[in-house]
Amino acid sequence: MSRQNCKYLFLLLFISLSQFAFSQDDRFGFFLEYAPNFSQTSEEESNKIKISHNYTVRLTYRATDRLHATMGFGLLNTGGTQFQDFANQTFQGQVEIKTIRTYNYLYIPIGVKINCSKFYVLPEIGLGAMLSNKNKKTSTRLWNNNEKIIEETSLDAEEFNAFTFPLLLSIGKDFELGNYLVSAGVKGYYGLNRIAKSEESNDHYFGAGFLLAIQL
Repeated sequence: MSRQNCKYLFLLLFISLSQFAFSQDDRFGFFLEYAPNFSQTSEEESNKIKISHNYTVRLTYRATDRLHATMGFGLLNTGGTQFQDFANQTFQGQVEIKTIRTYNYLYIPIGVKINCSKFYVLPEIGLGAMLSNKNKKTSTRLWNNNEKIIEETSLDAEEFNAFTFPLLLSIGKDFELGNYLVSAGVKGYYGLNRIAKSEESNDHYFGAGFLLAIQL
C-alpha cells in the first residue's frame, strides 16, 4: 500500500469512528488540540531547537470517571536546527550555515486519559505517515557583507522511513470556560524509530511544549 493511500485510510478510519461515536451516547467527547513546542533531532551535537506546531482532533470515551480511552488524528510537525561555522579555504573567509529541518507527519495517537484529583495524565502511542519534509539551508558569507544564500531541499522517498511511531505524554487540567470545556497543560513526544533509513543515521525527533484544547 502506498503512503498516499495510507494517509487517506487514516483519515477515513478516524471519520468513520467519530460518526459512530456521536451516534451512541454522551460518554463520547470530541476535542480540538493545538500544541506549540520546541523540537529537536538527535543526530548531531550541533543541533538546536526549532519552533514546531502540532494539531490534533481527539475522540474520547468515558469508561469511568477516572479513565477515558482516546484516539485522535492530526498533524505532527517536528524537526530541528543545525548551526555550522567554519573557514572557507577557497575564499579565505568565514562562513556560517544554518539548516532548519522540518518533518510533517499525519498521525493517529491512541491512549488513556487518567483523571487525578486536580489534573490529568494522557500517555499515547501513535502511528504516522510522512506527509512532507524540507531542509532549508542558509549560508552567510561574513567576508562578503554578510551575503546570504538560501537553498531548500527535501529527502527522497527512498531516504526516509515512511512511517513513524511517536510516544507522547500530556499533563494538563480541564476547566470550564463559559459553555465550553477547555484543557491546558504541557506535552512532550519522542520518535521511537529513526527518521532516515540509513543504518549510519540515528536521527530521532523529540519535543516538548504547551497544549491548549477545547471540546467541540
